[in-house]
Amino acid sequence: MTPTGRDTNGRHFLAGVALAAVSLIGISARAQDPQPALTLVGIDVTGIHRHTQSEVVALSGLTFGQTLQPAAASAAAARLADTGLFSQVTYRYQTNGSNLRLTFDVAEERWTIPVVLDNFIWIPDDELTRELRQGVPTFDGTAPGNAKAVDFLARELQRLLDRRGIRGRVEYSQFFNMATGAKSHVFVVTDAGDATRVCAVRFEGASSPIVGELGRAAAVVGSQYSRQYFEGLLRGTLTQIYRRRGYLRAEFAPPRLAIGAPAGCSGVAVTLRVSEGLKYTSDRVRWSGNAALSSNELNRLLALGNSEVADPEAIQRGLARVHAAYESRGYPGQSSSFSVQFNDATKHATLTIVITEGRRSRSDRRQYR
Repeated sequence: MTPTGRDTNGRHFLAGVALAAVSLIGISARAQDPQPALTLVGIDVTGIHRHTQSEVVALSGLTFGQTLQPAAASAAAARLADTGLFSQVTYRYQTNGSNLRLTFDVAEERWTIPVVLDNFIWIPDDELTRELRQGVPTFDGTAPGNAKAVDFLARELQRLLDRRGIRGRVEYSQFFNMATGAKSHVFVVTDAGDATRVCAVRFEGASSPIVGELGRAAAVVGSQYSRQYFEGLLRGTLTQIYRRRGYLRAEFAPPRLAIGAPAGCSGVAVTLRVSEGLKYTSDRVRWSGNAALSSNELNRLLALGNSEVADPEAIQRGLARVHAAYESRGYPGQSSSFSVQFNDATKHATLTIVITEGRRSRSDRRQYR
């Protein structure tokens, strides 16, 4: 409900109240005689930290100098609430003759969820962010977590495509990382035809023995391009191919896209550039923190001999064997961490493993007396 009445000075006031976390409910003027149109001479905004006053005014849809009735403030407040950028929106106004001054009292939402613009392949990232900020002020690659903010972003992204004459429809999904528990807002362009289909994947900087294995792992020609998929492929499968071969410092650059090139490629060609670095073999292992098991015992469990490839996956398997041995000795809380030091002159990698043994269980203390 929207209360109406008079303040102690006899001035009319109208207040809109935001209920729940992200919605504005029931802002409507009480039925009364039509009020004369007034000139909007000022808008004040309280409660802002992230946004500027001019940004909030733009989102409200109001402009200084326009003529309106006081009840139009309810529609402006509803527009602010509908963005999902504010957890609360209230408003009040004062009149002085034919002039009206409006005040919005707002509480801003927290921007905590990363935004993935998954396949907006036509627009460079910096340009896309800059243009999106015209409709979503302060956009920085994150957004609030509520449904209204998601809808607002989707509408603005659709307007962006429409302004550029780009065929496609913006759709939203939420991504949940099972390993970390992190969430992401993912926006995808659908119904774009072959424009977003991968027509070629090329590798730059990869040595000939590895190119074939990389190509087999990235067999995505014919599927829809997805930034999220390719970034996961680079961090995971493709990087592990290099790690298993001893290229412990191999790094991939972000995917580079080309539309309709080379000739005959109807869709998007993806180029993946890698800096392979040196191929390292293991030199030695340094242990610290171990008392219940000797370094020689730990080396046998790790099973990583000199001159072998220093494969992080093999190291993790060895550390799992170390943990099992500690558990059998009555140290269920044992844990390990490791770091690698590189000698580029010898192409050797020295592994330092820190053991945290934890406390020994009581039953096993009696057993090993």
